[in-house]
Amino acid sequence: MDDTIANQSFLWFFGSVFLGPLIGWLAHFKGGFERGVAVGCLIIGLTGAVCGVRIGLDRGEQLRGTVAVEGRLINFETRRTKDVDGEVTVTYEPRVLYVAADGLERHVSGLGGSQQSKDEGDPVPVRYWRDNPDRAVIADFQNQWGAVLAFGIFGGFPLMFGIFFLGVSRQPGVRPGTPARPERWRPTAANLARKVWAQRFIVAGNVLLFLSILGMGFSPFEVAPTLAAGFCAVAATMAVYMVGFALGPNRSWEAFGVLFILMAGFGVFGVGLFLLGMEG
Repeated sequence: MDDTIANQSFLWFFGSVFLGPLIGWLAHFKGGFERGVAVGCLIIGLTGAVCGVRIGLDRGEQLRGTVAVEGRLINFETRRTKDVDGEVTVTYEPRVLYVAADGLERHVSGLGGSQQSKDEGDPVPVRYWRDNPDRAVIADFQNQWGAVLAFGIFGGFPLMFGIFFLGVSRQPGVRPGTPARPERWRPTAANLARKVWAQRFIVAGNVLLFLSILGMGFSPFEVAPTLAAGFCAVAATMAVYMVGFALGPNRSWEAFGVLFILMAGFGVFGVGLFLLGMEG
């Protein structure tokens, strides 16, 4: 696939990684520490989000003119390269055979990220271009949409942290760096009942977190799906904790925001691992 847009986006993103902290450092002199962190994170996060959208639209446009077929791994081609010191490096490049609509057999080199365990004769998903059947790509998620997922993760997290710290810095009547005074809790019957339920949700979250870690340690499945399921289970644990904190007497949107970011983070990594293991 044409990676021109992806390569440009990587340059933009890494530029924002250097520019964001610099502008945030300048902003903190006027708005305080939280405002500076918010500005830096928002610059990085918004740049990553824009890059992810650009790459996604570009990949969608490229794949619009392709046809999906099932190829077959036929062999591994040996390639020898010699460096300036005369040392020879031997690599084995997989060759995948596919048949286009015209009935002719063609080959594409390489394997997708989820296809590395394939053996000779195993099926491999392929997409070829309708107007140029000689041009093809391995049709797994990592080859087609991996860059979009990467920018979604590395842009989404700074964006969430930026919004969080922006909210902290905008609290009325609170000096930057000083936590807000929690709302006074009164021991009414309704509040006592909510407190009991809050404790139950916290205990349930602790049990779920323990089972998640235990399950990852004793899982009979491969590493990738085990980690994916474990991360999703931890994300579910954060959601349970959020309910517990929402019902408890010491409610604060800061704690709720941190739990939400953790939930989104573990959830995205878990779903991302599932997607990277998809073959089509």
